[in-house]
Amino acid sequence: MKNFTTSIKNTLTVASVLLAMSACSVPASKTEAQAEAQLVDTFAAELLAKMTLQEKIGQVIQADISAITPEQAKTFNIGSVLNGGNSAPGGGKT
Repeated sequence: MKNFTTSIKNTLTVASVLLAMSACSVPASKTEAQAEAQLVDTFAAELLAKMTLQEKIGQVIQADISAITPEQAKTFNIGSVLNGGNSAPGGGKT
């Protein structure tokens, strides 16, 4: 019985140490994540500051492939073109 009790105490001690160690590492991870998020926020802010209003508007538009040509997408800074919504791939030209 003494060996069993000692074994339980040792297991609980190891578990307590591991739990304490994992709790200590959480703030470091959050700090790293916060630093990375700050870098992304800074990059996005700098990129948006360089864009014109027309470019920003174009980036939030998703045109259907049947309604826009590649030239129009370039001219109007269209953010993306939906391929497969209500039209066939390739603008129905197969």
